Amino acid sequence: MSQIILPFRYYPAQGSELWTPDNLATAPVGWLDADDASTLTLVGNDVSAWTSKGSLTTSANQSTSSQRPVYNATSFNGKPGIRFDTTNSELLKLTNLMFSDPNEIYCITAINRDLAIGNGNGLWFGHRSEGTRLIQFSGVTAADEILMQLRGSGASLVQVSGAPTGGAEYVGEYQFDVTGSDTFVRVNAGTKTSDTTNFGTQTFTSTIQIIGGFNNGGGDIAAFNGFLAEAVFLNYKPTATEVEKLQGYMHWKWGLEGDLPPGHPYKSAAPTV
Repeated sequence: MSQIILPFRYYPAQGSELWTPDNLATAPVGWLDADDASTLTLVGNDVSAWTSKGSLTTSANQSTSSQRPVYNATSFNGKPGIRFDTTNSELLKLTNLMFSDPNEIYCITAINRDLAIGNGNGLWFGHRSEGTRLIQFSGVTAADEILMQLRGSGASLVQVSGAPTGGAEYVGEYQFDVTGSDTFVRVNAGTKTSDTTNFGTQTFTSTIQIIGGFNNGGGDIAAFNGFLAEAVFLNYKPTATEVEKLQGYMHWKWGLEGDLPPGHPYKSAAPTV
Protein backbone atom coordinates (compact mmCIF):
# COMPACT_ATOMS: atom_id res chain seq x y z
CA MET A 1 0.00 0.00 0.00
CA SER A 2 1.41 3.36 -1.00
CA GLN A 3 1.86 6.08 1.60
CA ILE A 4 1.38 9.81 1.05
CA ILE A 5 3.41 12.12 3.27
CA LEU A 6 2.32 15.74 3.34
CA PRO A 7 4.53 18.64 4.51
CA PHE A 8 3.90 19.75 8.09
CA ARG A 9 1.58 22.71 8.58
CA TYR A 10 0.21 24.05 11.82
CA TYR A 11 -3.57 24.32 11.98
CA PRO A 12 -5.07 26.48 14.73
CA ALA A 13 -7.78 25.32 17.09
CA GLN A 14 -11.31 25.40 15.69
CA GLY A 15 -12.77 28.90 15.87
CA SER A 16 -9.40 30.68 15.86
CA GLU A 17 -7.36 32.20 13.05
CA LEU A 18 -3.60 32.32 12.69
CA TRP A 19 -2.01 35.69 13.37
CA THR A 20 0.02 37.14 10.46
CA PRO A 21 1.81 40.46 9.83
CA ASP A 22 -1.49 41.66 8.34
CA ASN A 23 -2.69 41.90 11.96
CA LEU A 24 -0.07 44.47 12.98
CA ALA A 25 -1.51 47.83 14.01
CA THR A 26 0.74 49.48 11.41
CA ALA A 27 1.18 47.51 8.20
CA PRO A 28 4.65 46.33 7.14
CA VAL A 29 6.22 48.67 4.63
CA GLY A 30 7.73 45.63 2.88
CA TRP A 31 6.80 41.94 2.97
CA LEU A 32 8.35 39.30 0.70
CA ASP A 33 6.79 35.84 1.03
CA ALA A 34 7.98 32.91 -1.08
CA ASP A 35 4.98 30.87 0.10
CA ASP A 36 2.59 33.22 -1.72
CA ALA A 37 2.70 32.17 -5.36
CA SER A 38 0.72 35.23 -6.43
CA THR A 39 3.70 37.46 -5.55
CA LEU A 40 6.18 35.62 -7.81
CA THR A 41 6.77 36.09 -11.52
CA LEU A 42 8.59 33.01 -12.79
CA VAL A 43 10.29 32.19 -16.08
CA GLY A 44 10.52 28.46 -15.65
CA ASN A 45 11.82 28.34 -12.08
CA ASP A 46 13.76 31.61 -12.40
CA VAL A 47 12.39 34.60 -10.50
CA SER A 48 12.11 37.72 -12.64
CA ALA A 49 10.01 39.62 -10.07
CA TRP A 50 9.03 39.20 -6.41
CA THR A 51 6.21 41.55 -5.42
CA SER A 52 6.00 42.91 -1.89
CA LYS A 53 2.78 42.44 0.11
CA GLY A 54 3.64 45.49 2.22
CA SER A 55 1.90 48.86 2.30
CA LEU A 56 4.36 50.31 -0.23
CA THR A 57 3.81 49.20 -3.81
CA THR A 58 7.12 47.73 -4.92
CA SER A 59 8.67 44.59 -6.36
CA ALA A 60 12.17 43.16 -6.51
CA ASN A 61 13.08 42.62 -10.17
CA GLN A 62 15.81 41.12 -12.33
CA SER A 63 15.64 41.72 -16.08
CA THR A 64 18.87 39.84 -16.88
CA SER A 65 17.92 36.17 -17.25
CA SER A 66 21.33 34.80 -16.20
CA GLN A 67 21.18 36.74 -12.90
CA ARG A 68 17.76 35.62 -11.71
CA PRO A 69 17.51 33.68 -8.45
CA VAL A 70 15.70 30.34 -8.55
CA TYR A 71 12.41 29.27 -6.99
CA ASN A 72 12.60 26.00 -5.03
CA ALA A 73 9.33 24.48 -3.81
CA THR A 74 10.81 22.45 -0.93
CA SER A 75 13.73 24.44 0.50
CA PHE A 76 12.13 24.98 3.95
CA ASN A 77 10.72 21.80 5.49
CA GLY A 78 8.63 21.14 2.41
CA LYS A 79 7.85 24.80 1.80
CA PRO A 80 9.30 27.14 -0.85
CA GLY A 81 12.22 29.54 -0.87
CA ILE A 82 14.14 31.68 -3.34
CA ARG A 83 17.69 30.48 -4.01
CA PHE A 84 20.41 33.13 -4.43
CA ASP A 85 23.86 32.15 -5.72
CA THR A 86 26.81 34.54 -5.99
CA THR A 87 28.43 32.31 -8.61
CA ASN A 88 25.75 33.44 -11.06
CA SER A 89 25.58 37.04 -9.72
CA GLU A 90 21.96 36.53 -8.70
CA LEU A 91 20.14 39.47 -7.10
CA LEU A 92 16.88 41.42 -7.27
CA LYS A 93 16.56 45.23 -7.24
CA LEU A 94 13.55 46.97 -5.70
CA THR A 95 11.59 49.16 -8.08
CA ASN A 96 10.53 51.53 -5.26
CA LEU A 97 12.44 51.99 -2.02
CA MET A 98 10.79 50.64 1.13
CA PHE A 99 12.42 53.56 2.98
CA SER A 100 14.81 56.28 1.78
CA ASP A 101 16.33 57.86 4.92
CA PRO A 102 15.10 55.84 7.89
CA ASN A 103 15.39 56.62 11.59
CA GLU A 104 14.00 53.24 12.60
CA ILE A 105 13.88 49.85 10.87
CA TYR A 106 12.87 46.42 12.09
CA CYS A 107 13.20 43.32 9.91
CA ILE A 108 12.51 39.67 10.62
CA THR A 109 13.36 36.98 8.08
CA ALA A 110 13.49 33.23 7.55
CA ILE A 111 16.73 32.15 5.87
CA ASN A 112 18.37 28.89 4.83
CA ARG A 113 21.99 29.88 4.53
CA ASP A 114 24.67 28.07 2.55
CA LEU A 115 28.24 28.15 3.82
CA ALA A 116 29.44 25.57 1.34
CA ILE A 117 29.89 28.13 -1.43
CA GLY A 118 31.95 30.15 1.02
CA ASN A 119 31.02 33.81 0.56
CA GLY A 120 32.17 35.49 3.77
CA ASN A 121 29.66 38.29 4.23
CA GLY A 122 26.49 36.79 2.76
CA LEU A 123 24.65 40.12 2.49
CA TRP A 124 21.03 39.44 1.55
CA PHE A 125 19.77 43.04 1.82
CA GLY A 126 21.52 46.25 0.86
CA HIS A 127 20.33 49.86 1.28
CA ARG A 128 22.96 52.13 -0.24
CA SER A 129 23.45 55.01 -2.61
CA GLU A 130 26.42 55.49 -4.90
CA GLY A 131 28.19 57.02 -1.89
CA THR A 132 29.10 55.63 1.52
CA ARG A 133 25.78 55.65 3.38
CA LEU A 134 24.49 52.16 3.99
CA ILE A 135 22.31 49.78 5.97
CA GLN A 136 23.03 46.16 5.13
CA PHE A 137 21.84 42.80 6.51
CA SER A 138 23.93 39.65 6.29
CA GLY A 139 22.59 36.11 6.28
CA VAL A 140 25.84 34.66 7.56
CA THR A 141 29.45 35.67 8.10
CA ALA A 142 32.61 33.60 8.00
CA ALA A 143 32.22 33.35 11.79
CA ASP A 144 28.77 31.76 11.32
CA GLU A 145 26.87 34.78 12.61
CA ILE A 146 24.33 37.22 11.23
CA LEU A 147 25.52 40.77 10.75
CA MET A 148 24.13 44.29 10.34
CA GLN A 149 26.33 47.02 8.86
CA LEU A 150 25.52 50.71 9.36
CA ARG A 151 27.22 53.86 8.11
CA GLY A 152 25.60 57.29 8.08
CA SER A 153 26.65 60.46 6.29
CA GLY A 154 29.50 61.13 8.69
CA ALA A 155 30.17 57.97 10.70
CA SER A 156 32.60 55.13 10.53
CA LEU A 157 31.25 51.69 9.73
CA VAL A 158 29.35 50.13 12.64
CA GLN A 159 28.88 46.36 12.59
CA VAL A 160 26.64 44.34 14.90
CA SER A 161 27.14 40.55 14.85
CA GLY A 162 24.59 38.11 16.25
CA ALA A 163 25.00 34.78 18.00
CA PRO A 164 25.94 31.69 15.94
CA THR A 165 22.94 30.30 14.13
CA GLY A 166 23.51 26.66 15.10
CA GLY A 167 21.85 25.41 11.93
CA ALA A 168 21.29 26.04 8.25
CA GLU A 169 17.74 27.34 8.72
CA TYR A 170 16.96 30.11 11.17
CA VAL A 171 14.92 33.23 11.87
CA GLY A 172 16.98 36.43 12.04
CA GLU A 173 15.99 39.85 13.38
CA TYR A 174 17.63 43.21 12.59
CA GLN A 175 16.66 46.49 14.23
CA PHE A 176 18.16 49.91 13.54
CA ASP A 177 17.56 52.96 15.75
CA VAL A 178 19.37 56.11 14.64
CA THR A 179 19.73 57.21 18.29
CA GLY A 180 21.39 53.95 19.25
CA SER A 181 18.87 53.28 22.01
CA ASP A 182 17.76 49.91 20.61
CA THR A 183 19.91 48.74 17.69
CA PHE A 184 20.42 44.97 17.66
CA VAL A 185 20.52 41.67 15.80
CA ARG A 186 19.07 38.41 17.14
CA VAL A 187 18.80 34.77 16.03
CA ASN A 188 15.84 32.48 16.76
CA ALA A 189 14.34 34.86 19.36
CA GLY A 190 17.43 34.45 21.53
CA THR A 191 19.64 37.03 23.20
CA LYS A 192 20.07 40.41 21.52
CA THR A 193 23.49 41.58 20.38
CA SER A 194 23.24 45.37 20.64
CA ASP A 195 25.07 48.52 19.60
CA THR A 196 24.61 51.95 21.21
CA THR A 197 26.03 54.24 18.51
CA ASN A 198 24.02 57.48 18.30
CA PHE A 199 24.10 58.71 14.71
CA GLY A 200 22.49 62.01 15.67
CA THR A 201 21.43 64.00 12.61
CA GLN A 202 23.35 61.86 10.13
CA THR A 203 21.42 60.67 7.10
CA PHE A 204 21.13 57.22 5.56
CA THR A 205 19.71 58.41 2.25
CA SER A 206 19.72 55.77 -0.49
CA THR A 207 18.50 55.39 -4.04
CA ILE A 208 19.21 51.66 -4.27
CA GLN A 209 17.79 48.68 -2.38
CA ILE A 210 18.78 45.14 -3.31
CA ILE A 211 17.62 41.68 -2.25
CA GLY A 212 20.42 39.13 -2.45
CA GLY A 213 23.27 41.65 -2.54
CA PHE A 214 24.33 45.28 -2.15
CA ASN A 215 25.74 48.24 -4.02
CA ASN A 216 29.47 48.78 -3.40
CA GLY A 217 29.42 52.44 -4.45
CA GLY A 218 30.21 51.64 -8.05
CA GLY A 219 27.84 48.83 -8.98
CA ASP A 220 25.48 46.13 -7.81
CA ILE A 221 27.12 43.09 -6.21
CA ALA A 222 25.50 39.71 -5.54
CA ALA A 223 26.60 38.59 -2.09
CA PHE A 224 24.15 36.04 -0.70
CA ASN A 225 24.36 32.27 -0.98
CA GLY A 226 21.27 30.51 0.29
CA PHE A 227 17.47 30.54 0.36
CA LEU A 228 15.31 33.45 1.43
CA ALA A 229 11.83 32.33 2.43
CA GLU A 230 10.25 35.44 3.90
CA ALA A 231 11.19 38.92 5.05
CA VAL A 232 8.99 41.47 6.84
CA PHE A 233 10.18 45.10 6.98
CA LEU A 234 8.76 47.70 9.38
CA ASN A 235 9.66 51.40 9.34
CA TYR A 236 9.14 51.63 13.09
CA LYS A 237 10.14 49.73 16.24
CA PRO A 238 7.45 47.17 17.09
CA THR A 239 6.23 46.65 20.65
CA ALA A 240 7.46 43.68 22.69
CA THR A 241 4.11 41.94 22.14
CA GLU A 242 4.31 42.50 18.38
CA VAL A 243 7.86 41.14 18.30
CA GLU A 244 6.82 37.97 20.11
CA LYS A 245 3.97 37.45 17.65
CA LEU A 246 6.27 38.04 14.67
CA GLN A 247 8.75 35.55 16.12
CA GLY A 248 6.02 32.96 16.72
CA TYR A 249 4.51 33.51 13.28
CA MET A 250 7.82 33.18 11.44
CA HIS A 251 9.08 30.13 13.35
CA TRP A 252 5.83 28.17 13.09
CA LYS A 253 5.20 29.04 9.46
CA TRP A 254 8.57 27.73 8.36
CA GLY A 255 8.73 24.67 10.62
CA LEU A 256 11.32 26.19 12.96
CA GLU A 257 9.22 26.31 16.13
CA GLY A 258 11.66 23.91 17.79
CA ASP A 259 14.28 26.69 17.69
CA LEU A 260 12.20 29.05 19.85
CA PRO A 261 13.74 29.35 23.33
CA PRO A 262 12.09 27.73 26.36
CA GLY A 263 9.53 30.03 27.93
CA HIS A 264 8.68 31.84 24.69
CA PRO A 265 4.92 32.58 24.68
CA TYR A 266 4.54 30.80 21.32
CA LYS A 267 6.80 27.86 21.98
CA SER A 268 3.91 25.38 21.99
CA ALA A 269 1.52 26.99 19.50
CA ALA A 270 1.52 29.68 16.82
CA PRO A 271 -0.09 33.07 17.61
CA THR A 272 -3.75 33.46 16.76
CA VAL A 273 -6.28 36.30 16.61
